[in-house]
Amino acid sequence: MIKEYFRPKTVEETLGLLEKPGSIIISGGTFVNSAIHDDITVVDIQDLDFRYIKKGKDQLIIGSCSTLQDLANNKDIPNAMKQAILHDAPINIRNMATIGGSIVVSSGQSSLSTVLLSMDAVVQFTPDIGDITYSEFLTDDSLREGRKLISSIRLQLSKTIFKSISATPESRPIVTVSLSTKQNGKTRLALGGFGKQPLLVFDGLIDDDIVPAAKSAYSGAGDELASSDYRAEMAAVLAKRCVVEMRSTFQKNSQKGG
Repeated sequence: MIKEYFRPKTVEETLGLLEKPGSIIISGGTFVNSAIHDDITVVDIQDLDFRYIKKGKDQLIIGSCSTLQDLANNKDIPNAMKQAILHDAPINIRNMATIGGSIVVSSGQSSLSTVLLSMDAVVQFTPDIGDITYSEFLTDDSLREGRKLISSIRLQLSKTIFKSISATPESRPIVTVSLSTKQNGKTRLALGGFGKQPLLVFDGLIDDDIVPAAKSAYSGAGDELASSDYRAEMAAVLAKRCVVEMRSTFQKNSQKGG
């Protein structure tokens, strides 16, 4: 239950309010009522200057109050991220939900979280506590309790491919796969669709080990939606498709450069 509601205008005011016992940050507010059962003090940060998308030479910086629809509409956001966002939420949710709030409440079923993990995203806080990799963010409950002020998410631009499989277009994904490769060949594969958080299953140079790594990672990933055998096979199939597509893309780019 919401006991108190505040809408601060400055970062300093926000940080002061977050010192109150039971305080929690909201921006879009799409997850508060369903996720919180205790008495809380709501600190609404939508008036802070955290709604922006900035593109640099080789990176994107996304303000934490940017909505999912802001990302879906922005030309600089990689297509894989857009696909994941459209996969995760209908437009009425995308118009309200922010990327900051979405990553705080994300689970293994989040397609966006899977893509961010493969892209080696960095989460930035105010006050600055140093760059927190998305892998660290997912595994540190203290960073996801809703009391730390996320200012932005930073992404190094890379070629990213996203694929998923589900029983129907509207149903929860059984497996999601995101493969990201930088120009130097450094490649990361993340799996989603199961568990409390997506899994990083490969981090190295692109090669044939990616497919067995994906299959092995989901060898015990059974639940009410799919058996572990099926999910492991589908993880391998989708990973292979991503690898084939990635290699084809780099080969075409190499031929154009030559």
